Amino acid sequence: MGRLEQAEEFARRAVAADPDRASALLTLSRVLNNRGDRDGAIEVAARLLAVRPDLSVSHYWYASLLGDAARFAEGLAHAREAVRLNPGSALELGVLARTASAVAGCADEARAAAAELLRTAPADPVAQDLARGVYTRLGDWERARETAQAVVDARPADPVARFRLGEALLNLGRYAEAGAAFMSTLQQRPSQDQLETTAVVLLEAGLPEEMRELFGRVCAALGRPDPTVPHAAGTDERLIAWQLEAAELLVEEAGRPDMARPILLGLFADNPGHPDVRTALAELAYDTDGDAQSAWELVAPLVESGHDSADAHGVAVHALADLGRLDEAVALARACRGRWPHSTLVFEYMEAYCHGERRDHAAVLEATEHGLARWPHHPGLLYLRGRSQLTFSVEEGLPTLRAAIAADPDFHEPYVWLALALGKLGDRAGAAEAVATAERLSGLDLGWALKEPADPAETR
Repeated sequence: MGRLEQAEEFARRAVAADPDRASALLTLSRVLNNRGDRDGAIEVAARLLAVRPDLSVSHYWYASLLGDAARFAEGLAHAREAVRLNPGSALELGVLARTASAVAGCADEARAAAAELLRTAPADPVAQDLARGVYTRLGDWERARETAQAVVDARPADPVARFRLGEALLNLGRYAEAGAAFMSTLQQRPSQDQLETTAVVLLEAGLPEEMRELFGRVCAALGRPDPTVPHAAGTDERLIAWQLEAAELLVEEAGRPDMARPILLGLFADNPGHPDVRTALAELAYDTDGDAQSAWELVAPLVESGHDSADAHGVAVHALADLGRLDEAVALARACRGRWPHSTLVFEYMEAYCHGERRDHAAVLEATEHGLARWPHHPGLLYLRGRSQLTFSVEEGLPTLRAAIAADPDFHEPYVWLALALGKLGDRAGAAEAVATAERLSGLDLGWALKEPADPAETR
């Protein structure tokens, strides 16, 4: 009935009457989540997990909440445990597929869970839509289209289902069909959220010329200017945020920094002191141009003033490291991981990277241990840890390097260090195979890794 305040009151009374009752804790967590108190919901879900770790619902609900908070890596073990406790359940499989799809190195696990979900509930549009979300996150647009079409077939009057089908068609380059799908939803008195979502999806796809007219109509319906037009925001805070979002989507999702650059330069010219504008331009300078000095100059005033932005500090750490200011980078990264413990930025990786540049392998192990507690499948953390472990024990470093390769099979450097370790153990055939793979991935001549002696402690 939407009477959430009363629902919370009764749920709290139930928990007070029986603090270890699983159903009471689950209900309270769900009510808090519905009220928008995500942290409170997670806290109660953690209590439920502590009381009843034997229930699949304890694990899948906790994993689901962590996913909503973008803490997917933390939730993955619980999503897996939920499936182990209740195999064949569409609900648990859906949470595992969603969670794994957002964790680096777990794409295959996500696909397998999505496939099992569809096998378990082949005619369920909810399962089809869950799988569509997974395939969308993985960029598997043909499978996303297939599952989206299945949802539309089951719910032909559902405008959201047709919109999601349009999103898949758009990313497959089937613009006429995508436009028709979008228009079929926009003609039904779309909400503000639906209009904004349409704009986001078009920008994520790089705003193809064929979709420009539709995008203009969406902007007009929102009562906002086209965010891709430089200087469109002026000094209006609301429109600055609109243009910054557009630029971020064009860079991060569409891979079109060329389209984002004039937007950000126009924003900076009109708002040179705006912290979010400075951060976005610094990210472009660092990530796209490789200009660490300009990036640092843009964010340094924000760091020095203590500006509350993990993104600004993340750019600063990377820039300082590239500028060779390793001590400053380490200190800042360590401070950031304490200040923003739940940030999606992996400050532990940058701290470990800087320690590695200084060949302080004990410090690398300490930083990566912290990082892997949060990001157990992070390929960079695994690689740096395995590389440093080799300096102490080849046998200890081998499984870590293999885990790094499993997390990102296309990253060539772990193969090189794996070859060095295998060579040291006398496995010449294994070392040669690892080098061959590294050479194929990198296009480099890496035969030096097969030469004797192969002492990982002395090799960079």
